[in-house]
Amino acid sequence: MTTADILAQIRSALVEPVPGFWTDEELLRWINRGQLDFVNRTRVMEDKYTTSTQNGVGIYPLPENCLSVHAIFINVATTGQSANWLRLVPSNLEKNAQQAPNFTATGTGQTGSPGSYMIWGRSLYLFPIPNTDGSDDILMFFKSKPLDITASDQPLGLDDSLHEALIAYTLWRAFEKEKEFEQAIYQRGIYEGYIQQGLRWAKKQSGDQRYRLDIDSPTPFSGPFDNRFNPLT
Repeated sequence: MTTADILAQIRSALVEPVPGFWTDEELLRWINRGQLDFVNRTRVMEDKYTTSTQNGVGIYPLPENCLSVHAIFINVATTGQSANWLRLVPSNLEKNAQQAPNFTATGTGQTGSPGSYMIWGRSLYLFPIPNTDGSDDILMFFKSKPLDITASDQPLGLDDSLHEALIAYTLWRAFEKEKEFEQAIYQRGIYEGYIQQGLRWAKKQSGDQRYRLDIDSPTPFSGPFDNRFNPLT
């Protein structure tokens, strides 16, 4: 289903096939607001992004569509070696203030191979500050937000199975404008139902995860299970 298809369905429900009381620009504005509201509440959109470290630079801009960071990896392999991705440890301002009270965003006093990161504002901070120029050596997985649609031939950000939510949201706003409050309340109820469906969709997207265990263990959960842990080694 394309944006044009959604506009056609909305106009059919409004019994206005030709723009008049509701312009295409107004309906697109509500579709954009609906997408953003839906994603803010369900976090169903995901994306990834790569960037390169710079020697002596510790601050990097987040992607424009980044909503919240899920995981960041760094490739520590040297030239000629196979990729060796390590996950950076998430940190925060308070922890970094304790561990590196003389922290600076740029410079050579606290450089090394980054092992942790912090998000502040719309920027990514790496610790220590990189001491080499990398090449696509930072890989970020994040929950994303939709970019605005400005024309009917642009694709929508949501999965096709959730597009009906945008129709309900736009009809809700359109009927409010027309003072058809019963219809507006009805469409809002449909939209709220799709919010719950979106939450279930996001939860079940990784359907092969039988158990969600968020702990570290020296023994892989998938085995082999004979790797005994010796606390004295």
